[in-house]
Amino acid sequence: PFLRRLRGSEGGPDAGDVHTNPMKAVKNHCLNECDKLDTETVVFCLDEAQNLSLEEFDVLKVLTEDLQELGLRPFVLLVGQPELKLLRDALLEWKRGELVSRWMGTHCDLPGFVLKDVSAICGALDQLTWPPGSGITYTQHYVPELWRAGWRMAGQGEGLWEAMRSLAKSVGMKADGFEVGGEYVRNALLALLLHLRKKPADDGSVAHAEAARLSRLTEVAKILLPTKNDA
Repeated sequence: PFLRRLRGSEGGPDAGDVHTNPMKAVKNHCLNECDKLDTETVVFCLDEAQNLSLEEFDVLKVLTEDLQELGLRPFVLLVGQPELKLLRDALLEWKRGELVSRWMGTHCDLPGFVLKDVSAICGALDQLTWPPGSGITYTQHYVPELWRAGWRMAGQGEGLWEAMRSLAKSVGMKADGFEVGGEYVRNALLALLLHLRKKPADDGSVAHAEAARLSRLTEVAKILLPTKNDA
């Protein structure tokens, strides 16, 4: 949305109005903030960068070039899912190597989640409340009957992890040193909770929850786990 708004009219009547002249508004903001901090460095950190379009890359190129002409030193940090590598390959195929050399010259793989991380997240769902101060945890919100019966997400981390790890091994991914991206873990946990919420236990028993969990984990993993060794 940020880059799409920058495609707004350059001829807006008010150079400081982010609605009528967003590009100039951003440049003015960068100049003002750099002046306050006594620096020439501007860093743009773009999350979910794998979703950027070619047009948005061109907008970013114009913005950074304009900032350079104003005496600033803009840097761009692209953060995204493993599909960001595919976007890099696509830019090369489109003969836009200047964009790759400008912003994708150095690639760093961030570590993914391992078993202890998944277990910690599961446990946190039993403790974190929303809205804050409501006293209702995420687990309690999604599966209130099971919560009252004593079922907790804290016990689901190892099972979910083993389901993903087994599937990874079955499709040729390396099981040793296996890591999973945060987005996949989040979606897997949400899918599991929504499944249990959609099909609550008839008697609210923990035993029923365990049976539902075991029958669902592998299915969840198959839906959400990438089939390449880039999780």
